[in-house]
Amino acid sequence: MYKIRDKSILYGITLLGFLLLLFALNKKPRKDWLIVFLLETLIANFIGNIVVANKRLVFPIRLFPKAFQSSVLYDNLLLPLMCVFYNQTTYHTKLVGMIIQSFLYSIPMTIIEVILERKTKLIDYKKWNWSYTLFSLSGTFLLSRGLMGFIRRWSRSQGKEASETGEDHE
Repeated sequence: MYKIRDKSILYGITLLGFLLLLFALNKKPRKDWLIVFLLETLIANFIGNIVVANKRLVFPIRLFPKAFQSSVLYDNLLLPLMCVFYNQTTYHTKLVGMIIQSFLYSIPMTIIEVILERKTKLIDYKKWNWSYTLFSLSGTFLLSRGLMGFIRRWSRSQGKEASETGEDHE
């Protein structure tokens, strides 16, 4: 019974994630949101693989179970998608607002994860608890936002240098 219901939840969340991705990447500047998505995918996979390798979390029912021990759906779609939305809503926000918003995004995600951990076989806490999720989510949101701020400043400075020297920078 668990397996059929849990797989249905998994497939439903996957479909919802892909639909939301269309909206997330349709907002301008699209290049920024694609960079955020890919950057967060990299961060999530790195951290997720360490957590799973250290047996802190287990994903008994997951997509592509023979190829991945971690949650491919979470690390490669859901978390990067939420990170894109976070970056979009903090685009013109100062540091304090970014910190507050990182928790406003992390709290509901953490609550959903705790419910899934208690009611399904999609995730199983071993040496983990909700506070690790809450703070690691907030931290990765802030890290990706900081990296995007750096990338934007770097890109603008490259554009200024190219225009001053008469080079085409695109």
